[in-house]
Amino acid sequence: MSTTEERNVPVTEKKVKPSREIPYKQAVIMLGIGDLFCFLIFVAFGRNSHGEASGFAAIPQVIITALPFAAGWFLVSPFVGALCFCAEFLWITVYHRLVLPS
Repeated sequence: MSTTEERNVPVTEKKVKPSREIPYKQAVIMLGIGDLFCFLIFVAFGRNSHGEASGFAAIPQVIITALPFAAGWFLVSPFVGALCFCAEFLWITVYHRLVLPS
């Protein structure tokens, strides 16, 4: 018998692998934090390209500029299904492949 074949043993003797599934609430929170982070980066690059203040001193201004974008996104995203199971499944799959390699 090769090492890749599974032996025929009773269920009580088989080792159960721990599940890597992330709870739904935690996945939505992670997606929300990721979205917010993307808005902050987008605004920081935009302010820099328009010659406005950038860097660590401009963090409060970057946050204030990003607020309307984030508010609009978080108000609209539930209605367009951005945080639905399919989106969650996609990002969890990406997370497991990139962050938690087997």
